[in-house]
Amino acid sequence: MEDEVTETNDSISFPKGKPYCSLLNDLHYGTRRKRSTGLPSSCIGWVLSAYTFLVIIFVLVGATHGLGYLGSKAFKDRLDAGEIAVLVANILFFVYVEGYLGFYRSWAPVTANRCMLAGSLLCREQPIQSGFLILLSPLFALGYFWASKRRLVISYTLIVMIFLLAIGVRSLPQPWHAIADCGVAAGLGTGTLSFVYFYTLAIFRKVMPPDVDHPITNEEDHNDHLDPL
Repeated sequence: MEDEVTETNDSISFPKGKPYCSLLNDLHYGTRRKRSTGLPSSCIGWVLSAYTFLVIIFVLVGATHGLGYLGSKAFKDRLDAGEIAVLVANILFFVYVEGYLGFYRSWAPVTANRCMLAGSLLCREQPIQSGFLILLSPLFALGYFWASKRRLVISYTLIVMIFLLAIGVRSLPQPWHAIADCGVAAGLGTGTLSFVYFYTLAIFRKVMPPDVDHPITNEEDHNDHLDPL
């Protein structure tokens, strides 16, 4: 029964094997899947998808608020013309590189897509995998398991980069510390909005957000996919 579920050409399903042995394996993506394949089909699925989305939003908003508060310290002291120019340039840089290129073009649509998948993958024929997914759905959506090798590398590398960036910024004197925080907060806020955009648009249009790791190959379905600009 498990093989039948896994090998369906028009669906997305768990990888073969025991859950704890296949965590670094990618999901099975049917070659004939449609643009709506992956949307939850049950109330429980939609609840899990919404829960996953809200947990990630909570983390993003909390991080943006915290960095924004730290960045606001830059305005407590009078900045000279050079520092103001660096502040503006830093904000524009992070909005474009982090918010647009990093989030809008890649992370946001893929994570919104996996939030939907978290709800649609639930199945009675695979209770262990489904239970595991329910417990760790936010980590699944963030690409820490059951993802492509590319997504796994990006997800785990991103954690290391954030940690190193935090250490580097913390060592900066004021106002440069606060100026750096303003830029990161602006980029993170832009990315959060793009994540909300892709998730809510998928709900209203009933079309899966684009997945750069597993693009739709059917040309007719691909044209109506929620591709980012």
